[in-house]
Amino acid sequence: MATTDSFEGSRRPLATELLIVVAALLAIQLWTGTLWQRVVGPAVRNLPLADALGVDGLGAFLASSFVYSGLLVASVVVIAAVYVRARNVPVGTALPGRSDLAMVALAVATPLVLIGVTDLVGNVTSVPFKTLVLTAYAERASATFAAGTTLASVFVAVPLAVVLNQVLVQGSFRSITSSDAAIALTTLLGAFVLGDQGLVGGIGETSKYVGVGLFALASLAVHVSRTRFDARWIWAVAAVPAVLFVVLSGVQWVASIASIAAGLYGLANVATLGVAAYTYERTDSLLVPALAYASLLVASEAVVFLFEPGPLW
Repeated sequence: MATTDSFEGSRRPLATELLIVVAALLAIQLWTGTLWQRVVGPAVRNLPLADALGVDGLGAFLASSFVYSGLLVASVVVIAAVYVRARNVPVGTALPGRSDLAMVALAVATPLVLIGVTDLVGNVTSVPFKTLVLTAYAERASATFAAGTTLASVFVAVPLAVVLNQVLVQGSFRSITSSDAAIALTTLLGAFVLGDQGLVGGIGETSKYVGVGLFALASLAVHVSRTRFDARWIWAVAAVPAVLFVVLSGVQWVASIASIAAGLYGLANVATLGVAAYTYERTDSLLVPALAYASLLVASEAVVFLFEPGPLW
């Protein structure tokens, strides 16, 4: 759990911690986006799994997906484990108890409700939900096929989301600052880095991590100015880069919203990340945020399969 009660009470500047977290996330992004995707992944894809298992069609697809995804997730977990052990980051491994049922319900219900509202508004404003999630099913696709592909997505997306958001990011922040601050920082960082890709299963682009790193450096400059100088004008000048970053990021986010439905879908993603961070902090169980991410993913796939079959565009 958190060891201090405020941003100011951290054992080291939050900007320093943010730089460390960004470096860890960049290492994972380098592995998944470069080494795995270009070297290891293709080799795994070419394994004759279908022949070895004696399956074809959907079975062959699922077998290949589960092996590929399983090895990818396992590799990221290993990287995270090294980070956790090296920095002694607290990880909540408890199972939710009866007293946590309200948190479990919150984690599951929030994405379901928000995705339902997004779909409803999309229908009213003529914005198909499938164009927001960029997923489509053929009109005659079977329920078995939809369930299998959704399960394959959950198998890789949910563990990645939990490892990145809760283990690495929130775990790092909750070790130096208050629980409420850790929740807020985890939500904001995830919304900025992963917002364009969706918060479940995304790794994030290098440019986003570089941007966060520059913001952390700017914030560190503010901290140094406040501890080394008494003149308030120096504090103000030092704060300009950090303030500009926040303002420009906010303007860019608002400008990127193409429709009301798109804004609501973005809100659903951010709210899910926030609920995942909140319920993890309150239950100390990684299973609860995993349920939130799974709920978002399953709800999105279900809406497309049940109500919007057919071509994407």
